This record gives sequence, C-alpha cells and structure tokens, in this order.
Amino acid sequence: MEAHISEHRSTKLPDPLPSKRQRISEFLGQLKAIEKRLNDLKSSTSSRLASMGSPSPCRIGCPIAEYPRHCTHKRFANSPSCGTGLTRPRIVEDVEILTPIKPFLSFDFKDWLAGLVSWPGYEDLMDSAWKKTNADPANGISDITEADFLRNFLGPDGERLFQDGRSEGRYAFSLCVDFFNPLSNKQAGKKVSIGIISLACLNLPLDECYKPENMFLVGIIPGPKEPPLNLLNHYLTPIVDDLLELWSPGV
Repeated sequence: MEAHISEHRSTKLPDPLPSKRQRISEFLGQLKAIEKRLNDLKSSTSSRLASMGSPSPCRIGCPIAEYPRHCTHKRFANSPSCGTGLTRPRIVEDVEILTPIKPFLSFDFKDWLAGLVSWPGYEDLMDSAWKKTNADPANGISDITEADFLRNFLGPDGERLFQDGRSEGRYAFSLCVDFFNPLSNKQAGKKVSIGIISLACLNLPLDECYKPENMFLVGIIPGPKEPPLNLLNHYLTPIVDDLLELWSPGV
C-alpha cells in the first residue's frame, strides 16, 4: 500500500497545455467578439446621449457600467464612512461618464477550480493527497499534506476536514501576495510596483502545484505604489468571499 500511494503521488500527469492553449485561443476570439459588440453599443449609446445635450451623464438603461462614487467602507462599526472618491469624469465622444480611478482586475475562482478538476487525472490525484497512511511527522515530512496541523484541522462540522471525503473534494490552498516592478529593477529606472494575488492547490504534488498553468491568478493590484497593509484587505475580499462559500456550505 505504501509503495502504491507513493507511486501515485509522483505519477506524471498528461500535459494539458495543448488543450489549454486551444481553449485560451477560443476564449480570446470570444473576447474580441464581445469587445466589438460593446464598441458598437458604446457608439450608438453615445450618439443617443449626445442628442440630448452635451456633455450629459449616463442614465438608467445605459449599457455603460455605473460605479459607486465614494467609498462606503467603515474601519469600525461606529466609525464614519471612508468617503474617498472612487471615480473620475471622462468625456467620451462628448458624453461624460464616470470611470474607476484604480480598476482592480479579478477572476472567478469557482470557474477556475471546476476547470482544474476537469483535466484528466487531476481530480484523482488531488483526492489521493489524504489517502496516505504511512506519514509520520515525527520522522519528517516530504509534503505539507502529511503535516499534523493540516490533517487535524477541523471543518465547520467539527470533524477533521482534510481526509478522504469520498464523494466530496477536500482541497487546501496557499495564498500568495507579491509585488514587482513591471519596468524591471534597474537602479536608474522608474520605481513602479504592481501586485498579484495567487493561489496554489496543495493537494497536487510539489512538482505540479506551482506550475503556472496549475495556479489561480486571483487578481492584479494596480500601481504605481503598493497599497498600505490596512488597505490590502479590500483586494482580498473577492477571494475571501469565495473561500467562505467553499468552507460552508460548500459547492
């Protein structure tokens, strides 16, 4: 049994990149079609609004997205709202619209997870992480899934979470927030910093879980400077909300 599990964890998965490249190519084609449709809508909408007076704000029924003008976040329950401005006016073809000052690009975690487990061999390999019976942390571990703190971690029902879930998938992830200079780190160059938030599935073997094609890009934190630590939570909110849903009741 020991040899069988060890061999299963190190089994090489079929390379999903050709299929992924095909899906990415199809997705980009769909994006171009959507972009063309949006440009057509923007052009026709701008013409209609311009005929009402110039410049004029977008009204109800306008296909251009509307954003909250000010931040309503409260640091404490009894503290006043932040009130920081979130949008700025922009004139597009003589029509005034409000656009975000600092757009935050994020992606759908549940959609990505569904795609990950759909690749041939991945779901079985991820489920096998909790089936190892020969792990003894006292003698050292070779994988985080063998660690006591993870194997004894309790779920929302008070039972051990990371064990063979039978018909359920029990997945653990590591969260990373990192900043870098997209203009390279030259001493005489510009000092710019943007950040990425990413997740790696710890159920996968070490030689698989940190491959770019197996990691999830949560979002891109805009620059040109790193946000203060107390503001970083706002960028983490989308993924935290998704993980809370996966925690309980699950999907």
